[in-house]
Amino acid sequence: MKIHYIINPQRQEYHNGLKGFKLANCNHPPLIPIPVGINGVKIFLKKWLSTANFEHNRVLLMGLGGSLSPQYNVGDLTLYQNCLYAGNFVNNYLKKFDFELNSWLKNELNLKSFLVLGLTCDRLINLATEKQEIFKQTRTEVIDMEGYILLDELAKIKVKLAILRVISDDVNHNIPDLNSAFSPEGKLKPFTLAFGLLFNPVAGLRLIKHSLKAIKILEKVAFNLANIL
Repeated sequence: MKIHYIINPQRQEYHNGLKGFKLANCNHPPLIPIPVGINGVKIFLKKWLSTANFEHNRVLLMGLGGSLSPQYNVGDLTLYQNCLYAGNFVNNYLKKFDFELNSWLKNELNLKSFLVLGLTCDRLINLATEKQEIFKQTRTEVIDMEGYILLDELAKIKVKLAILRVISDDVNHNIPDLNSAFSPEGKLKPFTLAFGLLFNPVAGLRLIKHSLKAIKILEKVAFNLANIL
């Protein structure tokens, strides 16, 4: 099965995904970096969809995600089966991902991954208590800031999407509040990020450690994927 584009949030996910494909030394689909967050993705898609050549294509998003469920821990691989959008957690609209593409990825990569219900939020959720409450209210299991918007927009032009997320923070620990580290366009502000991590050093070091572990797993998945495309 052909995947026409692979997209990654434009942080370490993109660089390590690219590294994994380069290490495999194989031909691979174009890797496209995208901004972080709903607004940034909307801006990106408006431009990208006007220039990319789409004809019933398949797209894979590879990146990190946060766990909302005690079932999923740092380093676990997850594939989105369904996704909700929670703008301030008022309205939830369910979107389904491509079953055929998910099944192919799971089988060909021999992933011990979980098919999960994802949640896309308009902000970074940093408190463990809030993540636990979201799980109780919605039963969603993995949270991100891009998935639903991508799925919604690509479905309009009959492009199939799969999302693979490696868990980088669990549901039992707080992470630093890093919302201010991203511009409205979804670009990372390095100095604000560094300050946010230093302001809460224990949580910051834990997040760095967990993110590095998840990133290495993402790199390995990219390497394995390169060999079957």
